Amino acid sequence: MPPAMSEQPSESARQAIVPDTSAGRRFDAVVAELFPEYSRSRLTEWIKAGDVLLDGAQARPRDALRGGEVVTLQVVLEAQTTAEPEDIPLDVLFEDEHLLVINKPVGLVVHPGAGNHSGTLVNALLYRDPSVAVLPRAGIVHRLDKDTSGVMVVARTLEAQTALVEQLAARDVHRQYLAVVMGALVAGGTADAPIDRHPRDRLKMGVREDGKEAVTHYRLRERFRAHTALECRLETGRTHQIRVHMAHLRHPIVGDQLYGGALKLPKGASDELVAALRGFKRQALHAETLEFVHPISGEPVRNTAPAPADMLHLMKADWPTPPGVHALTTRRHGAGVSPEPFAQFNLGNRHAADGDTPANVEHNRQLLQQGLALPSAPHWLRQVHSSTVLRFAAPPVEGASEPVADAAVTSVSGVVLAILTADCLPVVFAAVDGSEVGAAHAGWRGLADGMLEATVAAMQTPPAQLRAWLGPAAGPADYEIGEEVYHAFVGHAAAAAAAFVATRPGHWKVDLFALARQRLQAAGMDLGNIHGGTVSTMADADLYSHRRDRQPGGVIVFDGVCALCSRWVRFLLWFDRQERFRFAAMQGAQGSALLRAHGLDAHDPTSFLLLDGQGGAWTDTDAILRVLRALGGAWRLAAVLRVLPRRWRDGAYRVLARNRYRWFGRHDACFLPTPSQAARFLD
Repeated sequence: MPPAMSEQPSESARQAIVPDTSAGRRFDAVVAELFPEYSRSRLTEWIKAGDVLLDGAQARPRDALRGGEVVTLQVVLEAQTTAEPEDIPLDVLFEDEHLLVINKPVGLVVHPGAGNHSGTLVNALLYRDPSVAVLPRAGIVHRLDKDTSGVMVVARTLEAQTALVEQLAARDVHRQYLAVVMGALVAGGTADAPIDRHPRDRLKMGVREDGKEAVTHYRLRERFRAHTALECRLETGRTHQIRVHMAHLRHPIVGDQLYGGALKLPKGASDELVAALRGFKRQALHAETLEFVHPISGEPVRNTAPAPADMLHLMKADWPTPPGVHALTTRRHGAGVSPEPFAQFNLGNRHAADGDTPANVEHNRQLLQQGLALPSAPHWLRQVHSSTVLRFAAPPVEGASEPVADAAVTSVSGVVLAILTADCLPVVFAAVDGSEVGAAHAGWRGLADGMLEATVAAMQTPPAQLRAWLGPAAGPADYEIGEEVYHAFVGHAAAAAAAFVATRPGHWKVDLFALARQRLQAAGMDLGNIHGGTVSTMADADLYSHRRDRQPGGVIVFDGVCALCSRWVRFLLWFDRQERFRFAAMQGAQGSALLRAHGLDAHDPTSFLLLDGQGGAWTDTDAILRVLRALGGAWRLAAVLRVLPRRWRDGAYRVLARNRYRWFGRHDACFLPTPSQAARFLD
């Protein structure tokens, strides 16, 4: 039985004194400051209705105040919904007295409406907490479509609801979605196209010149032959925004019956993938991550929800898997206990001085075995960038040391092979009939030394009867190398030069996937049996990448009132992954050179440099903090980060989002004081 519903409306009668500093200001503006838990529009309605009194009498919203008056707020909050409570289970991700964060399942309607008078999220919320009945929309802050799954936040108090709505309006809530769209996209981008009701079909939204601003940022997570997994970040929140924008870009979401076109099946796709695509009868859209500032505590709140099983079936390795063979690549998140910078599903790097703890890695490995119900523990290798291949005929012996090798093969059912990579290329091999499998670790050095050829040679299956899948590795758009790597491949085979694109003297972007295909073909494999090679670890923040995450310098984010010019200052100082220095007043300088010029180690994560627009510089962290404090009494130092554990863009965005800022741009220009000017502020 649900808890008993109150028969009486809740009442609130509160008083506040108008401060003398508010003399001459409008009544409604001052009331909004005295009672910030309510929106100004709602307070204005109450003033007009006589529910907000000034010295015991009704006043107009525009009346000017003298200061010292008594404001009385007496309102009756009646139930805002007629929906009945229903015992519907909810997947709760976070809960306190102010908030409830849930993982909404597919098929659950948020609000009661035509055709859905019961069985909605509102019905479930009323059962769980009857007090939300007096809140607008029962505490709902934002909504997800019926067939969109994922993270939602619900308020349990009016104060929390008002604050969260304001964060959404100010675009300070970070919302990240996972979408699977039709077609193979080659790059991410931004859809900046206004949206409004469709002129002919009133059930649909559409891109219209006279519509409301709508901005969706998207980037590739994984590309398949006929569809693409995207990571989408909303800057605005229009109805059906991602669905409309993807359809507008001619890449509608898989299964979207309202905005999508005819399904196109990829040639040579496995029966399992074809069945998954044909059977997907809803939009493949999932609200993966939600980040906001807690409206009461001010602490950042971040919740994630894994994609539902039907979407995961769409994102399996797109290759014709032989019978009895299973292969996958893990990601950083979704399981695991490792802290930053390894967060969170780290399965290696446990012996280096800067590595994860062995206990964390062992726990994560156990989670992998249990979560996938593996038939035995994997054979982990101590990888050394060699061309050594081992054959295993049985599962590993418990407690045995990891053998030194960079590839393994087996023809015994139930034996599990494992390879660790974080930019190097993992390659899975399988006999067409499923009788034998192999797994190889091929960094550029191992690839050049014949690692893949050695693996093919170690297998009992003829090369022409093998299939291979190239897993995530440093991609051709991201991975820059020098002369040593270039000559290691081109000196072996002149055709390898096609996999290199010159960027600057002595440097090239390299396509490891193309080099691997060349090597496998030379070893006797059919090109049509070589699959994958579409995912870059450096471009996907949810995959481990040594090169992407190894960053020089640091980040300082500041927000406050400058004591010299009295303007509000918002600045961001950071180094990106190409080691370029970025600052609004000094773009284009080289970060490493700047650090060295001031006696700092460009690769020391404790090195910080604060520069102003007039040539002043500080390198001591304590002095930097003192200078920032000197810039005004209303300052707030958002963060001083050392090495960003993930892509600098994501890390910097999280810092800004936690402090209620929009993404880069629209910042007031303001130079910091020179050292001589700042000296008078220092103790």
